[in-house]
Amino acid sequence: MPATTCYLCGSDRTREFFCLPDMPTQDGIMCDSFEAARSVVRGDTRLQYCSDCGYIGNEGHEADKIAFGRYDFSLDHSPLFQSFNSDLCAELIDRYALSGKTVIDVGCGEGRFLAELCRQGGCRGYGIDPGFDNDDAEVDADLELVFMREYYGPSHRTLAPDLLSCRQLINLLNDPYAFLESIRDNLDPCPDTVVYFEVPDANYTLNANVVWNLVYEHRSWFAPHSLAEMLRRAGFDVLRLDSRWNGEYLSVEARPSLSSSRKPAPVIDHGAQDAIARSVDALEANFAAMQQHAEAMIEKIRERSIRVAAWGAGARAVTFFNLFDLGDACPAIVDINQRRQGKYLPGSGQRIVSPDALATLAPDLLIITNPTYAAEIKDHVARIGLTPEFWIL
Repeated sequence: MPATTCYLCGSDRTREFFCLPDMPTQDGIMCDSFEAARSVVRGDTRLQYCSDCGYIGNEGHEADKIAFGRYDFSLDHSPLFQSFNSDLCAELIDRYALSGKTVIDVGCGEGRFLAELCRQGGCRGYGIDPGFDNDDAEVDADLELVFMREYYGPSHRTLAPDLLSCRQLINLLNDPYAFLESIRDNLDPCPDTVVYFEVPDANYTLNANVVWNLVYEHRSWFAPHSLAEMLRRAGFDVLRLDSRWNGEYLSVEARPSLSSSRKPAPVIDHGAQDAIARSVDALEANFAAMQQHAEAMIEKIRERSIRVAAWGAGARAVTFFNLFDLGDACPAIVDINQRRQGKYLPGSGQRIVSPDALATLAPDLLIITNPTYAAEIKDHVARIGLTPEFWIL
């Protein structure tokens, strides 16, 4: 399909460079039955790159195919990720003197990050998320926390936070710029408020060839320059940009700009542009090579009747198992998130089981869908007493 103008800067110097057709539109919602999994809503992931600002957008994204009232993206069940969250909270509390202050977490999920902020800093916390479920929340009743099962908007202007965090959300929104503008408008009465945003880093995803993570649900893919540019255009002064979580995430800290102007003239970083342009150019060839490798592995699995299981029912698993037909060869996926256990992977329909089921499955080959957790998973498998081969995506 022909490229369109850039969502972020309006440039017509864009090109479509990657397509995954007919994929499940949501990877954060596991299904209650095999039949439901096979009949999920689908769409085409069509990535477009802007040569002027570096923004990458999924031009196949349709807002009505995404629902935020029920989902589970939580990684907090991993001890490794818990440590990352704890360290991040300590860093923000120290840098911005948040002890005893008011914090808001927009898109708070289960509320664990917000609870950790309040636990460490003695903060007053407000969690805002249309998918928040009190029955699943595991937070200390002694903490000063309020959760609101609703979308963030003008009604939250009176909360006047000292810190507003929003993690792994703006990249999912069909119109992230409008969302940032709504936050900036709400912060007019409190210009000293610090905002913390976190998104997947497009540089990491492209350079490390993490094609399994290029899911439909992500409307936007930001590199440091394009993320900073969007905040600047929405009325924020960027304080710092950081690479986090082994380089997979990009974070930005900012404050409301004192300038009344919005959408200032774009700032073009030619070095950053050249770097991401090279990554975009390389993706097609790299993806083809990865497909060939996966197809060869799957052929070997079928020829030798190898017993296979997988570990990790996240976004990468959804992409991988919907690209390759492994339904009969790999009937189950282990996940430590109890909310996913007993459900089915969207599209392909693998049943999601607890780590305790692995001993019964006794796989000859275990597919680890996220390399970040490979060491943690291998240690768990060894404690069970299993010695499978590992295929790390």
